[in-house]
Amino acid sequence: MSVRSRPPPQIDIIKVSMKCIRWNKSYELGIPEIDIQYRILFNIIKILVDSVDQKREEDIIEGVLTEISRYTYYHSETEEKLFEKGTLEIEEHIQEHEKFKEDISKFKVMYENQPDEELVEMMLLYLQSWIENHVIGIDRRDLLE
Repeated sequence: MSVRSRPPPQIDIIKVSMKCIRWNKSYELGIPEIDIQYRILFNIIKILVDSVDQKREEDIIEGVLTEISRYTYYHSETEEKLFEKGTLEIEEHIQEHEKFKEDISKFKVMYENQPDEELVEMMLLYLQSWIENHVIGIDRRDLLE
């Protein structure tokens, strides 16, 4: 079953879920540059969630995709410079960053081909998963060891 053929998730469920992921100090790693970048990501997500609340997704989706795409590059570069200090999991971590970049590029292509509410919903779910798995899990493991 393709992504497009699935029934779209209910936006109310997504909004409730995303409201659970609001920036707070527990996300900080104590690495100022990374913590600032995390806040930027959370702000981008908040803009997307707010646009859904206001039914203005179409007005901001292109800008959000551009900003998330930029984020994937500078955040990956920042973390990878920190790895020069040495970590055992560097290759896995870099692969995660490459997959993030690829996935965001796929969202951009989907937007160019057919922008719709389902795309915004998929992006929100994807970004929530990224925060839960990468920011909270992998970054903590690799950057704080």
